[in-house]
Amino acid sequence: MNLLKEIYSLNKLGENLSISRTTKSVVKRKKHIVIVDDDDISLLVLSNLLKIYGYDVTIFNEGMEAIKKIKEMSKHGRKIDLFILDLMMPVIDGFAMLKHLRETKKFESTAVLISSARNDHDAIKRVLKYNVNGYLLKPYSKNFIIDRIKKVI
Repeated sequence: MNLLKEIYSLNKLGENLSISRTTKSVVKRKKHIVIVDDDDISLLVLSNLLKIYGYDVTIFNEGMEAIKKIKEMSKHGRKIDLFILDLMMPVIDGFAMLKHLRETKKFESTAVLISSARNDHDAIKRVLKYNVNGYLLKPYSKNFIIDRIKKVI
């Protein structure tokens, strides 16, 4: 299977997984998205875009800080609807972050999108086993990222 077909299949799988996670609430709240990416420019551009579209966004530029603060948010009852993880980061990369999230009871079924310039089969195969909701190749278009997010949360 070629790379584009694998990414397409992964994105379709994510759409199907997200359908079973959808719940309706009486009180409408902003969906909360956590982005972890070591590229400050990508982080700020994506964060600003998502805020324009009405999302509540928390950003981290490295994995260790993200793990620590995510635990604090969870203890204080702050719901996270979606994680967007870059794969290639120093110290704790996106693979380790994804593994940690899936092994944490509170986040084992929270939607995750992988955002990466890495487009090799190995990376896609590694994230497939953690039930991610999509794989976004950088650079991506504004419309594509918003469409993907709307489909998973």
